[in-house]
Amino acid sequence: MNINKLFSCITLFFIIFYTWSATVFSATQYFTVTAYYSPLPDQKYYLKWDYDAERRLNGMWIRWASGRGVFSGMIAAPKNYQFGTKVYLQWLWVWDIQDRGWAIVNAWERGYKHDRLDVWMWYGDEGLRRALAWGKRTIPWYIASSSTRSTINVDSIAAPSWAVASLKPQQSLFEVSVWLSSSTKDIKELQERLKEMWLYDGVIDGNYRNVMDIIYDYQIEKKIISGSYSPWAWYTGPKTRKQLKNDYFDYLEKKVFEEKRKKYLEDRFEQLETTSAKKANTELANIWTPKFWEVSHRVRNLQVLLKDLWYFDHKDTAIFGNITKQSIIAYQIERQIISHENDLGAGNFWPNTKAAIKEDLETKHLADLVENDESVDVVELVKFGIYEA
Repeated sequence: MNINKLFSCITLFFIIFYTWSATVFSATQYFTVTAYYSPLPDQKYYLKWDYDAERRLNGMWIRWASGRGVFSGMIAAPKNYQFGTKVYLQWLWVWDIQDRGWAIVNAWERGYKHDRLDVWMWYGDEGLRRALAWGKRTIPWYIASSSTRSTINVDSIAAPSWAVASLKPQQSLFEVSVWLSSSTKDIKELQERLKEMWLYDGVIDGNYRNVMDIIYDYQIEKKIISGSYSPWAWYTGPKTRKQLKNDYFDYLEKKVFEEKRKKYLEDRFEQLETTSAKKANTELANIWTPKFWEVSHRVRNLQVLLKDLWYFDHKDTAIFGNITKQSIIAYQIERQIISHENDLGAGNFWPNTKAAIKEDLETKHLADLVENDESVDVVELVKFGIYEA
């Protein structure tokens, strides 16, 4: 090969490569990705001036627009992205769209060049530090399969103290003594905290007289005072404030833990439901519609299923005789598929009967899986409204 041919080949290669790379990279999609978090009362820092203002900016902190509880890997997206859409942000894991936001807009709205996403960064001061450190980023992305699980763990994202260095520390409610002469704002805030902690069930009206006895009983229970003649009785003095602060943050920590636990149980229960449905489908796959006096493995499989559901207490003979027929009739009557043994379809394994057996098999298998799965607790599942035992 002479030098001219070699030069021509090299030139052609670079032309082709440039054309290909230009096509690929020009087709790359980008998001403008910002961050938000769930504010908690009595944080040390707020981006806005207080908890209420911060909550208006970031939203409530238990459930978001889709109705799902908050979880690591959740993002807010514009309305044209369906809830449950999985998004892979290049180099930054898979996230799950479950929220909206008035400022979460499409490209060329509100000054954004690309569609905007908002990634959730956790609770309280830690979440605020992460959100501020994250800032605003432009990130390549693509839609992942709906079966893909979220892979991001917010604990792996830094929450540096320098992110809040420019913010002014807040004065906590638990640093202020509250009494009859205190401001309505401080008394209302105390009432709200006591209500969250299930210590107060009255109205939030700023009237300290409504919580005086509650404070007194709390002081006695916690052994802060010995009686009504103690100097700090009925008054949120230093020891009472310190104890309230500890108990309140224990409550918040428990609340966050419960939300995380609930999310885990919801995901695990969904997996168990899928497993039970697959098992029921497999068991029913080769039964079809056996006929009266048929002798086959299909009949035997049907007898085994009826036995699992406590409707067949005999040897599985593989013969579709009167015993098997009467077992099906008993099942159909109890499930209200038929009302009498002379009804059309009585004793036949027709689609409506098969569908009912499939449903009952799924329920049975799910109950067995829940009972034998060491990672879930039936009491917790019932408590969170995930499962009816």
